[in-house]
Amino acid sequence: MDTSTDTLTAGVACQIVGVPYQTLHRWIHEGLLKPTEDPGGSGHFRQFSARDTLELAFVSALRGIGASRALTAQALHALQQWLDAGIPERLWLVARDTNEVYWAEEPEAATAAAGSHTAIILDVAALARETAAAFEQELQAQLASSRRRR
Repeated sequence: MDTSTDTLTAGVACQIVGVPYQTLHRWIHEGLLKPTEDPGGSGHFRQFSARDTLELAFVSALRGIGASRALTAQALHALQQWLDAGIPERLWLVARDTNEVYWAEEPEAATAAAGSHTAIILDVAALARETAAAFEQELQAQLASSRRRR
């Protein structure tokens, strides 16, 4: 299935990631997230692509472990660049001292980048795989449900 054009509702994306809808709405209002709008263009129903859902999971993970809004925005921008280029099999985010973001493709490099600083280390490649699998599973469940209704 081509998940680049497939979307889920905002509520379903929230369920996949484990984020309350109100939190999602706040992050959108703050400008952290910009999900796909509804296909009809009215803007009333947000749709989430696989990429949107990964970005939601990424923001949730960072905010959940105490990253500031500014650091989260900086890291999300960098993630979007990685997504455009293609996420490698192994990728870690290292956020130091609440304002520095580093990327590493090996866990040892992530630990070295953290050094003696207070740091957040996030396995981005694993988060991407888990989110993509959950997104695809939900798409398949919705497809099966719509076939049963026919």
